[in-house]
Amino acid sequence: MLKWSSTEYDVVKSYLDNQKIKVVEKYDFDKKEVKYSKNIKQNRTIKQFSGYEEVVRAFIFAELGYKAQNIEIEKEYDIGRPKVIKIKSRIDIIVKDDNSNTFLYIELKKDKDEIIKKQFFSLASQEKGQSKRVKYLVLYTFEIINDKIKDNCIFIDYENSTLLTIGKM
Repeated sequence: MLKWSSTEYDVVKSYLDNQKIKVVEKYDFDKKEVKYSKNIKQNRTIKQFSGYEEVVRAFIFAELGYKAQNIEIEKEYDIGRPKVIKIKSRIDIIVKDDNSNTFLYIELKKDKDEIIKKQFFSLASQEKGQSKRVKYLVLYTFEIINDKIKDNCIFIDYENSTLLTIGKM
């Protein structure tokens, strides 16, 4: 198991077991295994809970209830100038609307981090540069308090530059 108590895992399990749309097909916290729907576009196949970020991803899939075919994970972008050193950077989750426009652009993090925020905006700019509309940016995590999940996120209306903070991030 990761470093949460069994009660905390039970809270997350209840969400995963009651998904409206089955996006997390299988999970086992003891074996650190996870399997997402084959309908999700997986740019990097994830088979294990390697840390909190993956638990948060599984939870948010269960909570959001979006169709698997509208979800893309671990999309890579080249950062840097052409013909110079390029750095690969990834966005954790992209949720698209039924017209393939990017609706939610989600970065999962344990804590608030200014460098991550700057990287996040840079990646969204690249997505937009590929002639793709980006509606909302979301920096997301959660914590478990008194056996309940408390969302902590920064929600940005990217098209209108409006910021809404939910929780204490």
